[in-house]
Amino acid sequence: MSKRKNYSTRWLLNKDTTDVEHIECSAFGNGAWNKRKIRQILNKRNTVGLVCKYQEDIRGYIIYTLHRDHIEIVRIVVDPLYRREGVGTAMINRVIEKIGNNIKMEFIDIKVPEDNLDLQLFLKSNKFRACSIIKGGYEESDRYEFVYRESVFS
Repeated sequence: MSKRKNYSTRWLLNKDTTDVEHIECSAFGNGAWNKRKIRQILNKRNTVGLVCKYQEDIRGYIIYTLHRDHIEIVRIVVDPLYRREGVGTAMINRVIEKIGNNIKMEFIDIKVPEDNLDLQLFLKSNKFRACSIIKGGYEESDRYEFVYRESVFS
């Protein structure tokens, strides 16, 4: 395993969608979002995207939606070549830092498909806890999804 690096985060810009799409394809193959889908999600009200960079290379991205009392992570993806190097944790920490001064924000939620064990373990290592199970909630299929939550002020 390589040494942890000092990552930077910034807003996900329109010019980043090619790199983000490449990361999507590397991570999800046929289930990847394309540029159009990424832009469509980012154009929704109160939706924010961040990229995580090392030097000039984008290593991952996160898209989240701001609600009145919480944040919902819509997508968090790390390039498979750079997993377990702190990229995902850097993005989660940045989101927590951004909302840290907003007293109204109580928690962060993310819905995870039952078969995404890597994401479940990552969330657990970042203090998220499974708080509910939804049958048929994942992309309108019979699959289960788990709702993970981290209380921001615990």
